[in-house]
Amino acid sequence: WFAVQATNPQAGSADIEALCAHPAFTLTNPNRARSVLAQFASANPVQFHQAGGEGYRFLTGKIAELDNFNPQIASRLLGVFSRWQRLEPVRRQQAQAALQHLAGGKLSNDTFETLNRLLKR
Repeated sequence: WFAVQATNPQAGSADIEALCAHPAFTLTNPNRARSVLAQFASANPVQFHQAGGEGYRFLTGKIAELDNFNPQIASRLLGVFSRWQRLEPVRRQQAQAALQHLAGGKLSNDTFETLNRLLKR
């Protein structure tokens, strides 16, 4: 159910944020986290790649939160940004800004290494 909701092209970042506040959702459950966050980023390109960058900022914020207690999942989620440099200029700038903002925070070694590789490409 969570994955279906996260892939709805009409569901914006605010709707996904509300989904993360659902009583049955918990970020500490890896399957629930993947069912919402990974599905939003990989199977909902309309909302994830919004020109304003809301999708990128939402996901990097959740990655930072997730990194505090499950760095492996957080690091793996960064994989959705593997092609950020191939995006058109407006989205590329938004994705880069979101990634650089994430880099400015305290990160685990796993997430830091993945993020560092993404930004050096």
